[in-house]
Amino acid sequence: MADEKNEPLAGPVFPDVLPQKKRVMTVQQVTEGLKLEEAKARRRFGMALLTTAANHISAGLLVQGEPHDAEFRAAEQLLDALLMESDLEGRVTRDGGMDLANLRLSEVTWGSALRYRLRGEEEDFLRAKRLLLEFASEMPGWPVQLSNKRKRGVPQDSSRLAASHDSGGLWWRWYPLDLMEGAPLLYAYALLEPRLTAEERGEIEKGVFETQLSVLRHWEKGAHNTLVYLIDGYVSYGLVLKRPELIHRAVQLARELIAAGYSPDGLWHEGTPAYHRQVEMRLRGCFQRLEGYSDPAGWRDPQSGARFDGLSLKREFAAHMAGTDLALEKLTLPDGFLAAVNDADPKAYEGKPRERAKSELLGTSGYAVLGAGMGKTQSQLFLNYKGTFGHEHLDVNGLHWYALGRRWFDETRYRPLRGSGSERAWSSSTAAHNTVVIDERSQPNRFREPWVESFGAVMAPYATWPLKRIHAGSNHMGDLLLFDGRQEGVQVMEVEGKKAYPGVASRYRRTLVKVDLGEGEGYLVDIFRVKGGTRHDYMLHGALAEPYDFATSASLDKGSGLLHGYLQVLQGGKVKAPFEVNFAYGDGAVSRSVMLSPALGELLVGEAPAINRLGKAMWVDFRHDGGASTFVVVHEARRAKSGRVEARLLSAPGEDEVAVEVRHGERVDMVLSTLSAEGRLELPGEDHIRMLGRLGWMRKGAGGVDEAWLWDGQELAVRGERLCGGDRGAWTGEVVATHDGVIVRGEGPEEALQKGATLHVDLGGLVVWSYPIREVVPGDEPVLLLEYAPGFLVNDGGGEMTRHPGWKFEGKAKVRVPMARGFKAGESLQSDK
Repeated sequence: MADEKNEPLAGPVFPDVLPQKKRVMTVQQVTEGLKLEEAKARRRFGMALLTTAANHISAGLLVQGEPHDAEFRAAEQLLDALLMESDLEGRVTRDGGMDLANLRLSEVTWGSALRYRLRGEEEDFLRAKRLLLEFASEMPGWPVQLSNKRKRGVPQDSSRLAASHDSGGLWWRWYPLDLMEGAPLLYAYALLEPRLTAEERGEIEKGVFETQLSVLRHWEKGAHNTLVYLIDGYVSYGLVLKRPELIHRAVQLARELIAAGYSPDGLWHEGTPAYHRQVEMRLRGCFQRLEGYSDPAGWRDPQSGARFDGLSLKREFAAHMAGTDLALEKLTLPDGFLAAVNDADPKAYEGKPRERAKSELLGTSGYAVLGAGMGKTQSQLFLNYKGTFGHEHLDVNGLHWYALGRRWFDETRYRPLRGSGSERAWSSSTAAHNTVVIDERSQPNRFREPWVESFGAVMAPYATWPLKRIHAGSNHMGDLLLFDGRQEGVQVMEVEGKKAYPGVASRYRRTLVKVDLGEGEGYLVDIFRVKGGTRHDYMLHGALAEPYDFATSASLDKGSGLLHGYLQVLQGGKVKAPFEVNFAYGDGAVSRSVMLSPALGELLVGEAPAINRLGKAMWVDFRHDGGASTFVVVHEARRAKSGRVEARLLSAPGEDEVAVEVRHGERVDMVLSTLSAEGRLELPGEDHIRMLGRLGWMRKGAGGVDEAWLWDGQELAVRGERLCGGDRGAWTGEVVATHDGVIVRGEGPEEALQKGATLHVDLGGLVVWSYPIREVVPGDEPVLLLEYAPGFLVNDGGGEMTRHPGWKFEGKAKVRVPMARGFKAGESLQSDK
């Protein structure tokens, strides 16, 4: 440890710049990390090592008022290991970021400055200063990578850069990361600056930092997850270089990103917990570092005239942060891991385990979750209907199911596991998910029509970007038509997803009825109606992270060929419903799916990369050829000792009106489904069941009907006796104004407007946004307070979204609140739970 007289700085190591995240690195981790050959991984490790060392030094400087040698020794070990493996005599070259040696030398610069801070040895100081001056000399002439897909550099003043939104930037990685890539030089400068001459400081600030900042001015901002790295960089550079205009730029970008980058329900617009967490964590780190910041006395921003005194972005965005936390909570499985939707990886994002599962709705992002149970009996059923807003998987109307402590049908992942033989093209494809493929083609991504080119005020600054870059250019989002998870015994949801196959599908609708049988057991009635195209493939896979065996009651022959680009067919044959398929796991668990409709089809079973583990996994493809298909499947998750449910189709196979019977023990359940609130379904016979409405369910015991529910309908009757119903199946109308909630005008059963009901708003036929109702203020024009902000405004000719995707719409914002009416033997229910 250096003597006090040799120690050039006092106090912590710039705590306002570095995130104070305490890490521990083992010797083995350091050894392995320094040997990484892949440039990005090695760079990431080097930054982690140096940040860890800096935080050890900061923590060790003041521990109860005394230096803490253990912290210093930990930092010293890390820095010695890095510098021992580095070329300490290396010289900065004029090739810029395309020369990996320059990246290594930036690490040497910061590492030497940190070790100088720790030991006070002149050799480290001189090396760090030499390298900073070399970077200052060479960087103004560095080439900028025109595209991060090709190794091609152009001069820093090239006019071609303005149109290159995938440029690798000055450091040849990606231009939004440029300030972060250059941060080791900034941090080294912060440590050496007190001993530098005025001439040296000016040379470094101009040659290194102003070069980086000026190159960035070629590109406009966009509502992209990497914008947070620019914001973070401006904060760091502003604090170290004492340039308040950079702080103001960072704050303005943060405000714009929050306004334009999030869905009204609080989820980052790309609809993945991975990037949601990335953006939120980095934004909150910036908020923390700027807490209490004040501009220099008398200074004002030359452009806005504003100044900051005691800035508190944490206070300004407190409601926003609460909403984003709640959004992640809604995507959390009972085991505490976040659902791996869109580009995310299973068991990579750990939250807080649930004590109780409940139904959740992110109704402007496109995730509906039916949930029930406590502890080990929790179950959750996810239905994805989000759009293609970046890092998308092409899986509108894809389901995944968690029950009895495990994932029965799960999601895929983002980047392929090394050695898995998989690719993102497979894991993101429609066929890899539990949904339906039309004409053996995936749903289109955001680079495909239908385009949306009319943006409201919030998105206007971004509308000059190419559509693919603003993540708001195409509309493939599904529309939630029905959602009710208030009673745990039976829960329902329905999505029309025809925009997922634009110009092909006139119907792509999935209806799910989740029924709890107690102790976490239950079954799903899955009705998937497709119209359009000529071939429909109902895809199903099990829990991809663990091996499972496949079995079926259908008679199949040996198969061959390749399906969907990745699925090697092993078995296949013509089949006649009903038949069942099972996925069996090593611990004895078995999922069972009974295929009831279509009556005739083809069952293809194949293996493909398992995506969530090494090796292959089995996929089931229930194929039906023709212009229209109605798939009806009953899935069950039950313990072996509990027996099995028995399911049969009561309606004609392939019809739009569907009736399913499910027997379990001495009880018989029945699900009735039509296409609308005006739909009619009648089953003649001894019970003579009649329904006028969208969806019904009933349970019969030895003494007759024990319980029944009717959603969005007028009547559910048995033997001519109405069990539940009313004059109208839903409250309908329009939004006349928005604020914290919505003011609506319309008509229908007043009891439909209640806490916990779901409000569906059709924005001019463009998209349906859905909201849980938090509170109702009655009146001639009721006020509905919602679980999250409406995110849109209305005017005489239509309206516009005030959050992502920020589209304008024409026509009225039409409102529908479907009524849920219930019956129990001996009492009448009005769904007021």
